[in-house]
Amino acid sequence: KVPAYQPEEARKLLREAGLPNGFDVPMTARTMFKESAEKLREQLSAIGIRATVTLVQDHEYFDFQQKMKA
Repeated sequence: KVPAYQPEEARKLLREAGLPNGFDVPMTARTMFKESAEKLREQLSAIGIRATVTLVQDHEYFDFQQKMKA
């Protein structure tokens, strides 16, 4: 079951964690997931998390994943 979307609760949890102004986070997504990444960025923004989305081609994404496993 997918949890309900509760932006007020999320903002409350960020305040409790000492992040009342949210925070910045980089996000990398494959170009084929552009729409999903943008929707996620919008939802995060609603609670104070400022995501910067970088879209990459599949080969770049998988190369990066392989390097992270090493």
